[in-house]
Amino acid sequence: MHGVLYPINSDLSSLPTRLAKEPYSSFENNEDIILEKINNFLVEAVQIISIGELISITNFLKAIDRYDKASEIIKKYFQKNRVKIESWDYMYLDEENINDEEVLNHIKSIISNVKKEIKLIDIVKNIFEHRGYDQEDKIILESVTEDEYFECFKLIHDDNLKGYIDTLWFFFKSNERISKNIKSALVKIATESKLNQFRLNGFKKLV
Repeated sequence: MHGVLYPINSDLSSLPTRLAKEPYSSFENNEDIILEKINNFLVEAVQIISIGELISITNFLKAIDRYDKASEIIKKYFQKNRVKIESWDYMYLDEENINDEEVLNHIKSIISNVKKEIKLIDIVKNIFEHRGYDQEDKIILESVTEDEYFECFKLIHDDNLKGYIDTLWFFFKSNERISKNIKSALVKIATESKLNQFRLNGFKKLV
């Protein structure tokens, strides 16, 4: 993760020369040309630039009052790099060195979602293994969305998958919020392919 986060600079010095020197090459009112070159650079490099380089670009854009463009680039960066960022070791996340609140919030959001997914899978498995649940489990399950149940079920690769879902349904079928989202997630999975429709034949009472 260290290699991804650093260096973090407040100017464009960490970027390739062809981009870093562009704003300083004249006093012309050529903002659109500079923005176009930044766009072209990001098309090629959005999945390989570091967080530091991202912040260098967005700091420059904010300095010239292009906050809209900065936000657009930040959003695109995290969309394209989500899988990579999910694999980071967050023990080494140094928030003080990420001097862009919007970037930091995106990172924290991904961290939160990863932890929630891991926690959700653990809860689902524990309910099956112990044939029971506690109040904290219920609170978390009630906060989980249809899409999060969908992702959870898709992430499980285990011979007990059907047992996990059956047990979850047994305990929470009378809980409207939980049961509705579980059922919707399974319906969504079933619509992905004929194979998943076949797999979910055992869940006829749900789908």
